[in-house]
Amino acid sequence: MPTLSQLADRVQLLLNDTEGTVWSQLSIEQWIVDGVREYSIHFPRTCYLSGLTADGLQEIELPEDFIAMLQVEFPRTDDPPHRYLQRLDRTHPDFWQRDYYYDVEPTNASPEATSTLYLSAVPNGESLGLTYTAFHQPMYADGLPTILKVTAASQHEHIIEQYAVWQAHVHRLATEVQNPDLTIRLMQQYKLAVQATEASYRTSLRDAMKARAASGWTGPWKADVHDRIY
Repeated sequence: MPTLSQLADRVQLLLNDTEGTVWSQLSIEQWIVDGVREYSIHFPRTCYLSGLTADGLQEIELPEDFIAMLQVEFPRTDDPPHRYLQRLDRTHPDFWQRDYYYDVEPTNASPEATSTLYLSAVPNGESLGLTYTAFHQPMYADGLPTILKVTAASQHEHIIEQYAVWQAHVHRLATEVQNPDLTIRLMQQYKLAVQATEASYRTSLRDAMKARAASGWTGPWKADVHDRIY
């Protein structure tokens, strides 16, 4: 698990700008952070969260890095667990009549806003277990705020690096557009560099998605009761 600065050093090496004369370290680190968030859309983390519920509280705020819910175990009393709630829209007339449903209200209103989990059962201090997908985020290492570790899979680090390289060339092209060379040749070269680096990034991303295992989280499978061949 590399640090944010280590990934930035690799990107500067790819850009042949180890001295940071063309692109600053701060800019490259920001592009890496953007790349991590883009990466999370295709390869999110799987997280597990457990804890006691508040008595009578049927609305629970979810972590800021939440993307989608995979499983809700409630109450969490057995090991291995045996009771998982079913998802149902909370506007459905059955939602509040039975105690084995949940619903999630995602929010994109602002970076500070959080999604909300709704339980049809009325909690009485029972333990709750949540399995969900989440964004990868640069994380503090050993409590030191100057050392940020990236949680992306090691075999995918090059995808994030290529994203940062692509954005560096986009930035350079935008700078040239503001004050173009009279022969426009330089602008054309920068444009080709943007296209080439974007294509490299997209190709690596597609290859990683193809190599991803076919197994994963799926919903409950039910046979068609009207088809007797099952």
